[in-house]
Amino acid sequence: MCCPCSTSPMDGERTTEMSTWVIGDLQGAFEPLQRLIEALDFEPARDRLIFAGDLVNRGPDSAEILRWCRAQGSAVTAVLGNHDLHLLACDHDPSQVRSKDTITDVLEAPDRAELIEWLAAQPLWIDEPGHVVVHAAIHPDWSFDQGRAIAREIEAALRGADRAAIFSSWRTGTGRWEPSQGPVLRATSGLAILTRMRCLTPDLLQDFSWSGPLDGRPADLEPWFRVRRREDGDPTVCFGHWARLGYHQEPGFVCLDSGSVYGRDLTAYQIEDGSVVQVRGWDQGRFFSGG
Repeated sequence: MCCPCSTSPMDGERTTEMSTWVIGDLQGAFEPLQRLIEALDFEPARDRLIFAGDLVNRGPDSAEILRWCRAQGSAVTAVLGNHDLHLLACDHDPSQVRSKDTITDVLEAPDRAELIEWLAAQPLWIDEPGHVVVHAAIHPDWSFDQGRAIAREIEAALRGADRAAIFSSWRTGTGRWEPSQGPVLRATSGLAILTRMRCLTPDLLQDFSWSGPLDGRPADLEPWFRVRRREDGDPTVCFGHWARLGYHQEPGFVCLDSGSVYGRDLTAYQIEDGSVVQVRGWDQGRFFSGG
């Protein structure tokens, strides 16, 4: 499901009421965010923006995005995505920087410490009225209370004594989370779910091999949001991470990663009324082959 690009969040004149917008993955492309801010008539004294993770990497403007977000104070927050975690890991250990990364502008910035401090303070899970925001997924076996508690435990671990061990191994998490695991393994397993999950096998194991469009997935894989049982009264889960899924809504779930850095759209979803605003993505981005 997709909507045409919009240049205004509403017809007619903007009211003075606060709006809370959840915004899809930026991935280092600031230009589309500037267009979106204008389209939303964003006022930091009145409105709030929540980014669904992956603020950085792939585009050229990671440092500029972090500076802008930090400058908005309490009007802007974000959940950590896998690319954000990668930046934090590279800040801890520069040997983790890959040739394809575009985060050098942060790592060499004169205000690097301030930018990293702001990013490291962001959560993995945000609760809003009737909504939850995570970067990638909530495991079907987790209740919302359990998922929130796991996210809070990992957030504390990322700022605690196990920080170095987690950042050196966070990509090794399989997504098989067990309460009996040690603290580092619990953290890496939880991060695999919250920041990297897309599809599950029939035995509810995470499959990292598929990141393509929903209709083209292997027959034995199901998207996590179709495996998860929705109960009456459950909040709507807003998430990103899956660019080739694109902007997509099903009852109780909204994917907001519409491939902005690849030249498609940047999408914002309003918590208060469910309205959606899209602007064109990064002008220099390249569309996915085959859409």
